[in-house]
Amino acid sequence: MFKSNGLKSVILSALLISIIFSADIYAADEILELIPADSLFCVRLNNFDYTLGQIDQFLAGASPMPMGVSMLARMQLAGLLGDPMLSNVNTAGSFAFFAVAVDSNSAAIDAMPNVFIGGVLPISNFQQFVSGSTNCSEPDAKGICELTSSSFGGQQKMLLTKTGNYALLTSLGNYDNLVAVAKSIQSKKAGLVSVVDIDTAKLSASEPLWIFGNAKQAKSSFGEIVSGQLQQFKTMMANMGSAGAAQGMPPAEIMNLYIGLLETLINETQSLSITINPKSSVLNLQAVVAAVPSTEMADIFTAGLSAKKENKLLGYFNDDAMVNFACKMGSPFARKINEKSVDLFSSVLSAPAENTKAIDLKALVKDSFDATGGDMAFSLLASTKADSNPGFEGKYIFEVRDADKFNKVMDTSAQLVNTTMAEFYKKIGMEVNFAIKRNVGSYKGVSIDSARFALKSTDPNSPQGQMIGAMYGDGLDYRWAMVGKLCVFAFAGDADATVKQLIDKVKTGSAQMPQGVKAATALIADSATADFAGTLNYIHMLKMITSMMPMPAGVNRPQINTPTSSCIAFAGRAASGKLTIDIALPKEHLTEIMTAVMAMQQQMMMQQQQMQQQGGE
Repeated sequence: MFKSNGLKSVILSALLISIIFSADIYAADEILELIPADSLFCVRLNNFDYTLGQIDQFLAGASPMPMGVSMLARMQLAGLLGDPMLSNVNTAGSFAFFAVAVDSNSAAIDAMPNVFIGGVLPISNFQQFVSGSTNCSEPDAKGICELTSSSFGGQQKMLLTKTGNYALLTSLGNYDNLVAVAKSIQSKKAGLVSVVDIDTAKLSASEPLWIFGNAKQAKSSFGEIVSGQLQQFKTMMANMGSAGAAQGMPPAEIMNLYIGLLETLINETQSLSITINPKSSVLNLQAVVAAVPSTEMADIFTAGLSAKKENKLLGYFNDDAMVNFACKMGSPFARKINEKSVDLFSSVLSAPAENTKAIDLKALVKDSFDATGGDMAFSLLASTKADSNPGFEGKYIFEVRDADKFNKVMDTSAQLVNTTMAEFYKKIGMEVNFAIKRNVGSYKGVSIDSARFALKSTDPNSPQGQMIGAMYGDGLDYRWAMVGKLCVFAFAGDADATVKQLIDKVKTGSAQMPQGVKAATALIADSATADFAGTLNYIHMLKMITSMMPMPAGVNRPQINTPTSSCIAFAGRAASGKLTIDIALPKEHLTEIMTAVMAMQQQMMMQQQQMQQQGGE
C-alpha cells in the first residue's frame, strides 16, 4: 500500500500533468495562435471533408440542390487555388477567415476599407502548392504571391503568403495589410487564444463549425463612430417630432427605446461564440453570449438556486403549438431581465408629471414576481377554426404564491393599460382597452374570471389598421382560474372551453408532455432544467401568418396542408456572466418546411399562370 504522503504526491502529480496537458492542447492550437488577438470576428471550419460530409448527410432528402455541399465546396476551392485535386491542401485540417480593423488610410479597395478580411488554408507543402498551381505566381521579395481565382463564376485576383502551416489569403488591394498581419503572426504576437477562455477554445477546436464575434474589440475599434451615428439619429428623430409619425415612422420614444437597447448590447457584451454541429438526423447550434464583467448584463446572466431543478409544468406543452415556451420566473435571470426591460420601457410609458396617480411600473413588476415567481409554461397555437379572427389562440399555466396579490396585480395592470399605455398608443394611431370581470362562471367548484383586450387602429383601412384587425379582430377574450397553487389562463379561440380543459388537467394530474415535443426537447441535454426552454413549429406558424396576410383582390390565400409531426427545440441558461442558448433543428422538420415552401411556390405559380391566361383572353 502507498503511504499517505506518497499517495497525495501521486494524485497531485497526476492532476498537475492533466492540467498542463489540457493547457498544451489549446495552447498548441495553431489556428487560435495565428488569428490576431484583435480580430473582430473569426469563422472556423474544422476537418473540411468530415464537416461538409456531415452537412450533406443532414441535407440529404431535404435540400432541392442536385449537388452535395461538399462537392460544390471542393469545386469552388479547386477553382480558387488552381489545383483540381487539392493535392497540396490538407482537407482534413481546419480552415478559417477573420477580420481585423486597419488604418482608415489603408489602400484597401474592398467593400470595407477600414477592415482587413483574411482567410487561412492548411497547406501540406507551401512551395509545392505554389509551383503546382496554374493560378499562383511565385512569391515576391516579401513572400507575397498573386492568385488568379477562377471560382464563383468569374475571375478575380487575390494575394496570399505563407504563415506557419497555412496559407494566408486576402483581396488584391490589401498588400500592405497582408504584409503587416503576416509579420505580426510570425513575430509570435498574442493570437486569439489569448482572448477566449478555455471552454470557448475547446469548443472552437472540437465542434465542426465555430463562429466568434469579439464585441469588446468591435467597440474599441468602432465604438465612437457608432455612438456618433446613434446620437445623430436621436437628434433627427427629436427634430422630426410629429412629422415623423405622419410619415409612418415610429415615434421618437420607440426609436429611443431601440437605441437604448442597442447601446446596452454594445457596451456590455464582451463576445459571442456560436458552434454548429450537423448530424444525419439533426443540426445542433449553440450560442454563448459573454457579458463584460461587473456590468448589469453580467449580473443578469446569473444562475439561481433552481438551476438544477426541472420545470414541473412542461407536461402542459402542446404538440400542435406554433410555440411552446417555459421558464423559471423565480430565477435571477428572469427577474433581472424583466427589471431591465422595465427600465427601458419606462421612458416610453412615462406618465405626465402632473398625474399624481400614475402607476409605478417597477413596483407593479416587483409585485407580479412576488405573487408568482415559480415555474411557467405557455403554448401559442394557430386557430383551429377556418377564417378565424384572430388566427391564433393560447394558453398558459404558472405557479402562484399569493393569490390576493396576484389579483391586485391584474387589476392594476388593467388600469395601466387604460391610462398610461392608452396615452402612448394614441401617439401611434391606435386605441386600446382592457376590461376585467370577476366570477363570470365556475367549473367543478373553481371560480373563473374573464377579461377582454381590444386594440384597434384609428384608421382601420390603412395597411397598419388592416394588419391589426387581422391579428386582434374585435378583441381577445381571456379566461383564467386558480386551481390550488396554479393559475390557468386561456385567450382567443374558445377560451372558456380551453380553461376548463386546463382545470381538468390540473385536478386529475393528467398533464404529460406530448410525444412530438418530448422527442424534440430530448435533442438538447437537460433542457427541462434550463432557465427557459421550448419548441417552435414553423409549419403551424406559416399557417397563422398566411391566414392574417392581407391579400390583393382576385388572389387566393396560400393553403398550407403539409403534415407536421416534428419541431425545433431550444433551451437557454444563464450562469457566470454568460447566456448559453441551445437550438436543435431535426432533419424531419427541415424536410417539412421545404415541402411547405415548395407547395406555396407551386400555388403562386399556378395563380400567376391563370391570371396571365385570363388577361390574354
